[in-house]
Amino acid sequence: MCTSKKIDCPRCGGSGKVEHTHVVEGICFMCKGFGLVYPERVGELTEKAKKRKANNEQKKAEILEQFRISDEEWYKKVNAEITRRNIIFLNSYRCRNTDVIKTFFNQVKGMSKILNINENSSEQEVRNMFNDYFKKEAFNFRLEVSKYTLEFHNFSFIDLDGAKTDLTNCKHEVQSLIKK
Repeated sequence: MCTSKKIDCPRCGGSGKVEHTHVVEGICFMCKGFGLVYPERVGELTEKAKKRKANNEQKKAEILEQFRISDEEWYKKVNAEITRRNIIFLNSYRCRNTDVIKTFFNQVKGMSKILNINENSSEQEVRNMFNDYFKKEAFNFRLEVSKYTLEFHNFSFIDLDGAKTDLTNCKHEVQSLIKK
């Protein structure tokens, strides 16, 4: 048994109560509600409390990491399904056949001749042509331009990645489908 004098509890300040009143009516566990502890025990009890806190924080971090990983996997599935649907949509899309589009593609053909862009031109050269000379039209007719670039230049003008583009507006439908 310890023969030294008791001191005020460092956790509750000697009151025997802590602010957590929902746990055993707020009684301090370090001094068991008496407000006094032996000085030799303070270090030991504080060390145990620090170890428990560190273990709890480590468990919380592990659980959060597991949730983060499962969320990433879930979003990868959703984005893969949206990408698949984007590709199907673009492949089955029938280009509009209006005078405006005919005029636009005549301008594209003319500019391609002037800039010497042909089937052997790089993707960046074709993108630069559309961005420099046909920015507004390329946005309005992005599906038609994508069909054109797929046919003549072997790349899609729009990004079909499900994380960036959803051509069919199916994001919520896919998310609920994958949750099931």
